[in-house]
Amino acid sequence: AVALYGYNSQELNNIKFNILRNDSLENVRYDFKRLESEKKNFNQKRHIRKNGSSVNIIENFQIFLQDETKYIFIIINEFDSLWQEESKNELTRAREYFELLYQDFPALIWRAKTDKLCDYFNKPWLEFTGRELSQEIGNGWTEGVHPDDFQNCLDIYVQSFDKRERFEMDYRIKHNSGEYRWIKDIGSPLYDINGTFIGYIGSCFDITKDKNYEERLKELNNSKDKFFSLIAHELKSPVSAFINLSEILKDDSENMQINEINEISSALHNSANAVFHLLDDLLKWSLSETGKIPFNRENININEIVFECFDQLSKNANLKNTELQTSLTSEIWLNADKNMIQTVFRNLIGNAIKFTENGLISVDHLYDNGIYHFSVKDNGVGIESKRIGKMFILQSELSTLGTRKEKGTGLGLILCKEFIEKHGGKIWVESEIGKGTTIHFTLPKN
Repeated sequence: AVALYGYNSQELNNIKFNILRNDSLENVRYDFKRLESEKKNFNQKRHIRKNGSSVNIIENFQIFLQDETKYIFIIINEFDSLWQEESKNELTRAREYFELLYQDFPALIWRAKTDKLCDYFNKPWLEFTGRELSQEIGNGWTEGVHPDDFQNCLDIYVQSFDKRERFEMDYRIKHNSGEYRWIKDIGSPLYDINGTFIGYIGSCFDITKDKNYEERLKELNNSKDKFFSLIAHELKSPVSAFINLSEILKDDSENMQINEINEISSALHNSANAVFHLLDDLLKWSLSETGKIPFNRENININEIVFECFDQLSKNANLKNTELQTSLTSEIWLNADKNMIQTVFRNLIGNAIKFTENGLISVDHLYDNGIYHFSVKDNGVGIESKRIGKMFILQSELSTLGTRKEKGTGLGLILCKEFIEKHGGKIWVESEIGKGTTIHFTLPKN
């Protein structure tokens, strides 16, 4: 009381309670009677110190009767101190409730103090990163941010923090698997019940699938533009030839010799065949790009597939005096999609024939630790080194003329790459101008 009111002990013993209240004695008595009738034992009032300043007080009182005399004992507590202590307790309880509420929340939750350092990460965050809380608190969490995203992530965080603004950003962070995954981080300023800024709270969500989908859409859009350009370029020549030849037949067939008609008919057939193969490649490619091409694994015999391709392409090879041979002496069985593997061998052998004259094309294999290594080798014209890197990329003009001016779409090699990769294999090219080309690819046995 001495410290609270500023009076000494003797002054306090002589001072009347109503003076402390700065009120009349009658009002004080009335107040206690009212509280008694309402069965309350506390009151909140403003008291006056010796120096004239005021202080908020809670009056806790007890009434005792002795010899029909009523005694009132009043315990004085400074309200401001109690309120501060209660606020502190409430803050502690709120913090405990916060951590309990968000501990298993289905999002990655973090919290930062006013110094921008994080002091809390929930269980899903720690499980996602595979790290301990002690590793993440402070600035530890930034160790997992992808180096390419780090500076932008830090700039947004610091600038938003200083401006007390909500932020939303995407960045990659290392997952417990060791790979980087995309997350969307939404942070908001955090205030206490008095409106005082106490830090930030954020929630993060794994958006890797969405990001992959966005990238795939970009790729498809780019491919779509190249696709239309390719159609316009590749269809123009065979369709124009078809129109011109059919026009000759329409106008002059009555005056033409049978050998001339046969020659034009053959050219029409070649043009129609070129259009058919172009459309077939385009259809397969578009189905593959959109993920709609069936993928049916079964046990297939590679020897059968290679010899079937030899039978289908032997006429073209004979016309160019080129021999087809293989070292496949025993049956080779794979668990794979038959249609896709047929397409791969047919395209690679057909491509070798296109660029070989009076030569040799061989299909060979090696086997090592569950992986088959196949190769299609020719001793044809070879490929320029600058073109090798572009052979498996869709471009507006893919076709390269063969030794007899044969045209192609270039889509065949792209399909080969996609089909081989669907099986978990790889494809690459070795070539030297004037000496020939070898295309290698691998396929797992199972």
